[in-house]
Amino acid sequence: MVDIFGGYLAGYTEGVANHYIKKRLVLAGRFFTT
Repeated sequence: MVDIFGGYLAGYTEGVANHYIKKRLVLAGRFFTT
């Protein structure tokens, strides 16, 4: 149970981090291209 919850939490955290990084990259790309 702990392993499953830990894996889910790690996956969720990684997903949020990746989403945030991609969002920042898109904003940075728009800033540099304009």
